[in-house]
Formats: sequence, C-alpha cells, structure tokens
Amino acid sequence: MFRNLPWKSIRLAFILLAVIALNSFTRIRNSARKVTQISIHIDHPDQPLMTSETVNKLLIEKIGPLQSQLKDGLDLNTLEISVRNLKMVQQAQVALGLNGKLSINIKQRVPVGRVFLGTRSFYIDTEGINVPLSDFYTAHVPLITGKVGGISRQKLTEVLQYIQADSFLKKNIIGLKVLDQSVLEMYPRNQDFVIDFGRPIRIREKFKNYQAFFQKAVVDSSLGKYKRLNLRYTQQVVCIK
Repeated sequence: MFRNLPWKSIRLAFILLAVIALNSFTRIRNSARKVTQISIHIDHPDQPLMTSETVNKLLIEKIGPLQSQLKDGLDLNTLEISVRNLKMVQQAQVALGLNGKLSINIKQRVPVGRVFLGTRSFYIDTEGINVPLSDFYTAHVPLITGKVGGISRQKLTEVLQYIQADSFLKKNIIGLKVLDQSVLEMYPRNQDFVIDFGRPIRIREKFKNYQAFFQKAVVDSSLGKYKRLNLRYTQQVVCIK
C-alpha cells in the first residue's frame, strides 16, 4: 500500500512547509527585535545648519523615542515624512537594517541669501524657501533688505543663485536691496559705489557687463571715482561720479 504513495511529492510538501515555517519564525523573531542603533548622516558637515543631536531631539518631540522601539511598530514612511518636514531639510531617506540599525540620511537646504525684515531674519534657499537661521553655522550669503515681498521670489532666487554660482560675484556682492517695482540695488564688498541692477531681467548679461567693467576699472584704478553704476542698459555700464 505504501509503495503506491507519491513519496517525492510528499517530501517536497514537507520541505515547502518547513521553509514556510522557518520564514514565519524568522519574520516573527525579526519583528520582535528593537531598534538597537540610530545613525543620522547630514551632508555638508562643514556647514551644519543642524546636527544629528538636534534632528534626534526634534523627532523625539514629534513621534517619541526611536531607540529601543520594536522594529515591527516603526512606520518608516511616517518617520521619513517627519524628517522631510523639518524646515532645514531638503531631502531625506530612512532605512532599517536587519541588525536593528536605523539609518537617516539628510540633505540640508542650501542658503543663497539672508533676509532682514525689521526684527525678523531668515535664509532663502536654492528653491526660494524660507529657512530658519542656525545656531551652529552662519552662511556667508548676501544680505537682503527693502521690499522683499514686492519681488517675485522665483526671480530673486534666480539672482541669488547666479551670485552663489560665480566665484567673483560670490566674494564681491554682499548685499541687495529691493526697491519699488522689483528694482534691485546691490552693494559690493569694500567699495563705496552702489550697483543699480534694475529689475531682475537679463541677469546673466548684466552681471557679465559688471564683471567686465570691474576688471577694467581695477587695471586703471578708477573704482574709487564712482558713486553709482547703472546696469540697466544693454552692453554698457553707465557710471555716475
């Protein structure tokens, strides 16, 4: 009677059941494990708008202590959203290893300007987002005053990004003032003249004209003669003494 039994099929069935049972046991055992270690990595450690300690503290305030939480009870998606919602964070990725190590990788927002509005002050980043000042690092970016709310944030950010991307302008332009009708004035480092930039149009062309003028004026030692430089006109810089 036993000779006619499909032993191969029975053995395969037993093996399959054993694998399923082992996987279930492993999954249950793994879900019962706790978070054993938290690793928070923030890019640009030499320009820290925040630290891993401050991130951990903010997360504890929002969702409670992460250390020793059961892995099965930790919602990684919710945690990642909580990290991304921090005002100084541009992007974030969260992962949990089999060994219980929780890894949080953060890309900080990058300031391109600092706004002064009375008693208020904050950064503007590369996406035009307001970013709080940091207790750990002061970004060396142009100071922005005047009627900041009266200019397109996109256009203002475009001007600031151009300045930050150019090695000469990054060192030279230390301040911007927003006037009526989105007109910009700029203030160069260690110079007495004011740059009348006009509205934020033809940005590249205006800055190229300014750089060409500056280099020529350095050669003939004429920078100190001027009180105002007008960049509103095409292919020329109008100098006022």
